[in-house]
Amino acid sequence: MEENTPEMTTSDVWAEQRVLVKFCMELGKTPGETMEFINSNTVCMKCDMVIKCSGGGTSNLSAHIRRHHPSLLSSAKSLKSSSKTTTTDVHVDQKQSETVSLPTIPKLFASKYASSSDRSKLITNKIARFLVKDLRPYSMVESPEFKDLISCLDPRYTVPGRKVFSERIIPEMYESAKENVKLNLKNAEQVSLTTDGWTSCATESYMTVTSSHITDSWELKNFVLQTRALPESHTAEHVTAVLNAAVEEWALPTGHGKPTLVTDNASNMVKAGELFGSLHLGCYAHTLNIAVQKCLSVKRASHLLAKIRRIVAFFHRSNTANNILQVKAEALGLPQHKLIIDVSTRWNSAYDMVSRFLEMQVAVFATLRSKDVGKVSDVSISDEELLLAEEMIMFLKPLKDITVMLCSENNPTVSVIMPLQHQIVNFILTGTDTECPAVTEMKSLVKKSLETRYKGNENLLTEIDEPELPSLPENTERDSKPTEQESTQGPPSKKIKTETKSISTSMKSAKSSVFGEIFGDVYICAVEPPKTPLLLAQAEVQQYKECPPVPLDVNPLQWWKDNEHKFPLLARVVKKYLCIPATSVPSERVFSTAGDILCAQRSRLKSKHVDKLIFLKKDLL
Repeated sequence: MEENTPEMTTSDVWAEQRVLVKFCMELGKTPGETMEFINSNTVCMKCDMVIKCSGGGTSNLSAHIRRHHPSLLSSAKSLKSSSKTTTTDVHVDQKQSETVSLPTIPKLFASKYASSSDRSKLITNKIARFLVKDLRPYSMVESPEFKDLISCLDPRYTVPGRKVFSERIIPEMYESAKENVKLNLKNAEQVSLTTDGWTSCATESYMTVTSSHITDSWELKNFVLQTRALPESHTAEHVTAVLNAAVEEWALPTGHGKPTLVTDNASNMVKAGELFGSLHLGCYAHTLNIAVQKCLSVKRASHLLAKIRRIVAFFHRSNTANNILQVKAEALGLPQHKLIIDVSTRWNSAYDMVSRFLEMQVAVFATLRSKDVGKVSDVSISDEELLLAEEMIMFLKPLKDITVMLCSENNPTVSVIMPLQHQIVNFILTGTDTECPAVTEMKSLVKKSLETRYKGNENLLTEIDEPELPSLPENTERDSKPTEQESTQGPPSKKIKTETKSISTSMKSAKSSVFGEIFGDVYICAVEPPKTPLLLAQAEVQQYKECPPVPLDVNPLQWWKDNEHKFPLLARVVKKYLCIPATSVPSERVFSTAGDILCAQRSRLKSKHVDKLIFLKKDLL
């Protein structure tokens, strides 16, 4: 009898499965994937080759034996004939002697991944990304339930401790993302900054700096650069120091001067803009907020807001009243919305409160007259006051829409500030003979406030510095300013060469020389003399003015992307200015994210971790 028997014993089956399991472990397959692989594959015990056998078929195995081990076929026939004469006892004794104690499949998965293995690194990075993007605390990785979940998904993986994530993994992820952001900023034509300060629930002061720029593909890109603790008072000098440090740390481009700064209209921020030494733009949304807050202090308007506020507060306190309100609204065919109460620091919350009250007024009054609701003092609103509320909403709605539109981070907004200012002052705030005197007074206050803010500063947003013109000949003049106000109302473009080549330099090839000899006397080509940068700039500006107006529903960046080849000089200047946001909302939006990270349960989180977590939440790709 030959040594290699083709019949499969129990030990042969386990040996075969062990080979398959080892093969799957080398490939990094999960237990579930390993079992599926074992059920659809087998192993040649002669050469250890893995052979596919879907559904338990033996066709592939037979073909393999015939092709690679034909000697086994003759052995199998001789064994089959001799097996009939072999006694059963001897056969049993052979099986018992060949039985070997082999580990079970679960035991083969008991070995853990090394922390340096690719599989372990992948899972660890995914957990770190989950912690950052979902704003989860570091302590989650030490939770028994979380460890049990990971063990169920992959029992060979060991979850690192919270210190590993907070001190090594998250900082490494931060440095990698930071380098990616710095690379994006390095390639920008110009960058603009917004900044604002906030105080955490632990009464710690922070200052956030964000950036925006236009990429080569004409996309407006925004980054949260840093959120650093500012234990000192928020003086203009301290704010300026933080901004200068940010410019240096992030290697922001300063070829056209320091980045433009957008902040609120607080006195310390205005002075910080002056000390920073760049173009400083006050947040237009904050400007509108200041103006509208003044108009809401008009006696009749203030009295009406106080009444509505008391009614809304009553419904917020009383569960019974609120439930009856929903029933009444459903019966009257009104939307089952909850009443909104205003916040003193945001005028648009007053607009939302009055607007929602007018929407639900029928259901509100029906609820207040219900016997199941207790008496509410001083909640009567006259028809004249309701008319005033409706007219207030009509004149405040355009201002609310403008505020929402300017808060966009995906479209350029700086170019619409002056047109909006003109429309608001000259049309939206114009009084009529039929409106309430209180509304006329409110419009007058808003108009006066806006005119004071921008009086004498009409050209603030149209100041354009001389651009760098590397493609122009060195002996030409560079004393021109290639753009005017219109240059900030459309998007920029890539650099293209502006040199003109004479006919003599373009006819150096042999073929061109032959054509010149044959047709030189009869074919005359006019040669345009080279233009100075001033003439080139003037020609582009004039051509730009002759273009038809861009439709209001078209993104200016898309227009400039399509027309950059026509206006190479204007495009560079536009790229510098269209990246400026009209508001400081990008930095203010960070406050809500920071509040979710630095909550009451995580109030002891160190400032360096706050900075990294906010940055990764906003900028990690």
